[in-house]
Amino acid sequence: MNTNFIYKAGGLLIRDKKLLLNKQGGSEVYIVPGGQIEAGETPEQALVREMDEEFQIKVSSDCLEEIGSFDTPAVHHPGKMVRITTFLVSDWEGEIKSGNEIEGVVWVNSDGAKRIKVSPFTQNVVIPLLLERGLID
Repeated sequence: MNTNFIYKAGGLLIRDKKLLLNKQGGSEVYIVPGGQIEAGETPEQALVREMDEEFQIKVSSDCLEEIGSFDTPAVHHPGKMVRITTFLVSDWEGEIKSGNEIEGVVWVNSDGAKRIKVSPFTQNVVIPLLLERGLID
């Protein structure tokens, strides 16, 4: 495993043609929800765990569609790269509540994402991909 990389799982949660983004405490940058893949976990298992820890929602691996793995500069770790295995989350149980280091959440369309500070991965990869699929406005 490349030590310059942080391996993460990311979830694309969409409601009313808007994407959920979050920011961690002390950061101004909104990112795709998810988190680090722990030893022995699959990306799917990591995302299911992170959605529970970060938002108190239950996600089933049956509701995950893998979009792909992407390499991008790490927003919160200068000089490192993130390899983020990204999933479209089609359904979840519970109301999204901020928890475990999450300072803020927003639901944005492509215009809304231009009005806040979002990660380059979100702006350059996620937003165009979701627009192309007609999943967000």
